[in-house]
Amino acid sequence: MYKKSEVLLRIDLVGATHRGIPTPHVHIFDDEHDNGFLAIPLDKLEKYNLTEDIIESLQEFLKYNNFDINELSIEQKLI
Repeated sequence: MYKKSEVLLRIDLVGATHRGIPTPHVHIFDDEHDNGFLAIPLDKLEKYNLTEDIIESLQEFLKYNNFDINELSIEQKLI
């Protein structure tokens, strides 16, 4: 469900470029960013520490969205 008072963010960490913007990039679903149509390079976001590590990237995404991750533990599953 989409509500006008909330903004949805989607970060693409792997994949093809999007209209000339390389991955990783973010889509911001609000009027200012054409409801996610525009892609923004992650290195252009303020207060977002770009990393190639998938777990660190998830932590940065959570911090960027104001989640408290002080007691969060994330581990990659060994296969």
